[in-house]
Amino acid sequence: KDGGARIAQGTVTVVGDDLIIAWTDLTDIRQQEQVLRESEKRFRNMVEQTISGIFVRRDGRYIYVNPRFCEIVGWSQDELLGQDVLKFTNSDPGNIERIRTIWAELESNPSASINYSMPFLRKDGQLIEVGLTAKVITWDDGLPATIVMAQDITERKRAQDQIAAYVKQLESSMRGTLQAVANM
Repeated sequence: KDGGARIAQGTVTVVGDDLIIAWTDLTDIRQQEQVLRESEKRFRNMVEQTISGIFVRRDGRYIYVNPRFCEIVGWSQDELLGQDVLKFTNSDPGNIERIRTIWAELESNPSASINYSMPFLRKDGQLIEVGLTAKVITWDDGLPATIVMAQDITERKRAQDQIAAYVKQLESSMRGTLQAVANM
């Protein structure tokens, strides 16, 4: 009546010699679908362009990685998807056991968010330290998965180790000085 376009679906039913046509107005549904598609596109762009590495894992395998995570680790999305996460870390049994324990803790308390770090083998062979924050979510297929925010903390870890070494050296020097004063 107002001259506006509408989207409708017609259903035809034959009753004897008569046709009955029922029209369903789909305009609002289609507009809501478009708004949802645009919102999803904005969210995906935000995740794809963030400065943090993000990956999603299920059953210990990568099911999603964003471009920033690929930059951090040097592996492409195609090289990571479907791969075992533990394939890219130090194979030391203590390291693997520590990671599995953290994963089990997260699964036993799905509302928790857990921070940890792990060594990660980059494609170029360099071993870096990656700081991770993990949380269980419901993935887009309706099943549980773990979303993980990742940052390269290699330099920070080196600085902390260096500070710890300096403190140890300072303590040793202080003991030596105190021992010399005590002897005097």
